[in-house]
Amino acid sequence: MHKIYSLLSKKAQAYVETMELKEVLNILFFMNNENFTRRDKEKLIAVHETIIEYNTKEDIKEIRSPKEAYDFLKPKFIGNEQEEFHAIFLNTKNRIIHTEMVFKGSTNTCIVDPKCLYSRALKCSASAVIVAHSHPSGDPLTIV
Repeated sequence: MHKIYSLLSKKAQAYVETMELKEVLNILFFMNNENFTRRDKEKLIAVHETIIEYNTKEDIKEIRSPKEAYDFLKPKFIGNEQEEFHAIFLNTKNRIIHTEMVFKGSTNTCIVDPKCLYSRALKCSASAVIVAHSHPSGDPLTIV
């Protein structure tokens, strides 16, 4: 946490000096907090993405239920300001072969080309594909 702390502005450092990284990331992503400058947010998002990439590669190797898919993808959607469409490509034993953000949209839409998705599934010889997209508003029922 100290290395991350030293990257932040003085105002942000004063605000987070007694917190753990998890608490800092929760505040950053679940509240619009004026203690963080835009640059602070960019740095913390980069740290967050690195943690996600490391943890997801090591922790989750197969997906056997919608809950496991949700747990795998949830960290990738935290803090997004644009809709994203993600795909998890699985083999016959539900082991993850590959995962990626396939499309990125605007704040309330994301155009998905099925041909592109199928092409990527074929390239990695996937037997199954799990797809999901984010709702930056935080409300999956919001339709604009």
